[in-house]
Amino acid sequence: MLIEGVESRDMFQLHIVCKDSKVVRCHFSTFKQCQEWSKRLNRAIAHPGRLEDLFALAYHAWCLGSSTDDEDQHLHLCRP
Repeated sequence: MLIEGVESRDMFQLHIVCKDSKVVRCHFSTFKQCQEWSKRLNRAIAHPGRLEDLFALAYHAWCLGSSTDDEDQHLHLCRP
């Protein structure tokens, strides 16, 4: 499940909107639990503050700076 966003509908209910347009409704017994889970989920789906924190960017930089030995090793690891 890939999360698109988290919405607080009322004091005890969260709606988790997924990338495939599904909505998951979570009910909590206390407002504090609802608030805590809202914070957790929003932190988990937040965009990184710096581009360097993205895995794809670090991997791209590694690929550009790698030697032929690294490329051979990488190709070896990717073979079925």
